[in-house]
Amino acid sequence: MSRPGPTSRIAITLGDPRGIGAEVTHKALAQLGGEERAMFVTVGPPQFSMEGVEHEPVGSWVEGAGVAAAGAVAALAIERATA
Repeated sequence: MSRPGPTSRIAITLGDPRGIGAEVTHKALAQLGGEERAMFVTVGPPQFSMEGVEHEPVGSWVEGAGVAAAGAVAALAIERATA
């Protein structure tokens, strides 16, 4: 008997690119093991994509950029995830 495919598509924003949101998200998704009943999509700067997980790239991020740049990227991710 085959398992049904994902029933929902859930976007996860990766938060402030200066923080640990991307790391925590990637570890949590890796723990799921493919048996989830939803398809997860991460949303954030392109360099934070994860192999095997759909990623919606937004904005650009340069390591060491300031608070305003981090806030702008996080806001873009929220806008894209809720569109």
